[in-house]
Amino acid sequence: MERISSEYEELKVEKAKLEVALKTVGEQLERERREYQEKINELQSHISLLRSQRESLSKELKQLRETHRNQPKPQKVKRDKPRVGVFVDVQNMFYAARENYNGKLDYAKLLDVVVRDRILVTANAYVVYNPEIDQSSFLSFLEYQGYKVKSKNLTVRSDGSAKGNWDVGMTIDIISMIDELDVVAIVSGDGDFCPLVEMLRKNGITVEVYGFERNTSMELKGLADEFYPISGDMVIID
Repeated sequence: MERISSEYEELKVEKAKLEVALKTVGEQLERERREYQEKINELQSHISLLRSQRESLSKELKQLRETHRNQPKPQKVKRDKPRVGVFVDVQNMFYAARENYNGKLDYAKLLDVVVRDRILVTANAYVVYNPEIDQSSFLSFLEYQGYKVKSKNLTVRSDGSAKGNWDVGMTIDIISMIDELDVVAIVSGDGDFCPLVEMLRKNGITVEVYGFERNTSMELKGLADEFYPISGDMVIID
């Protein structure tokens, strides 16, 4: 009987412990539920705020679009004579003239042919300078004819090969003058100028390409507004 009574007391103690544990767990769950609900409420409030901001931004964007749509498009100033910029890839012309006629391009005549009766804004000649060859007289000649000479040294690699071109430099110069020109005359047959030609035409600039027929990229010819082949009468035979 005493053993049963002892076991009964132990069970009562265990029951009390379980009740305390259950109460503790219940309280913990209730706290977590309240915290969870608070987070849900906070999140819903944040979502409502974001929706309100989105609606406000949508209205502002719509108003901006309407304002932009109603604005008159800028009109190009009409001039009696178009402004032209001439950009000559001298290295490209040197090799093409030598290959086709075993001669040199007549840069004085070239400028007359390109400019005609238009307003010349700039005539840039891009030269790759070989330190082993004295080109000072040639550069002076170009300047005398009215060209603005830009030169960079030929880079000789460790394997003996050489590199030198003005593609990027010419492109940057042309883009920087886009608001000052109506016509861009590119004297080169290099197809690397195709993206530049596309960009210029999209911005309303007339693009003329001057080059030797068989040395000029077919794509470049097709993209330009006009392609003018350089013939033998513009070459000085050595």
